[in-house]
Amino acid sequence: TSDKIKYLKNNEQILIEGNIFIKGKNGITIETESASYDKRKQLVTSKNPTKIKDKSGNSILLDMFNYSLIDEKLRSKGYIKITDKYKNKYFFDDVMIDVKENRMAGSNLKVKFNKSTFGNIENDPRLVANSAVITENKSIIDNGVFTSCKKKNGKCPPWKISAKKIIHDKKTKTINYKGARLELYGFPVFYFPKFFH
Repeated sequence: TSDKIKYLKNNEQILIEGNIFIKGKNGITIETESASYDKRKQLVTSKNPTKIKDKSGNSILLDMFNYSLIDEKLRSKGYIKITDKYKNKYFFDDVMIDVKENRMAGSNLKVKFNKSTFGNIENDPRLVANSAVITENKSIIDNGVFTSCKKKNGKCPPWKISAKKIIHDKKTKTINYKGARLELYGFPVFYFPKFFH
């Protein structure tokens, strides 16, 4: 639905403007102000800020998107913010969302965990990583760094854990590490082949 719809028969393209609401397969909804639908390619695109909700309860804010109705995959670059049902916030530079499989993958990840996740709301649990694959209840992260130290005027956190692979189980609120290294004030102190908290 939208305020205005224009059908270009020669191009088999539909231009949509104003208060757009799209309901797709598998529970996805898309809200934006301007979009186009290419009937031949079965592709919906928008270069406008967009709000998306999926069946897992994720709320997704994007600068732009391309959504293929054939393979049910949505791609975006630029500002990407995902808030999951546990109130964890994920920021990516680019992302691919597989609507059918209910998973997403992206690069240049920054995560701000819900402050109550690890039992102390005074902390600021956060993580940065090269890439991640996120499902409804798990995040699988490559080359990541985690800390829960309170943020202090941009200063380096007193401690952090870096690892080749990090798995965050959202249900159990557990983080598992493979190839983990604990650093205190920038100096490596311990190496753990496997570690969790």
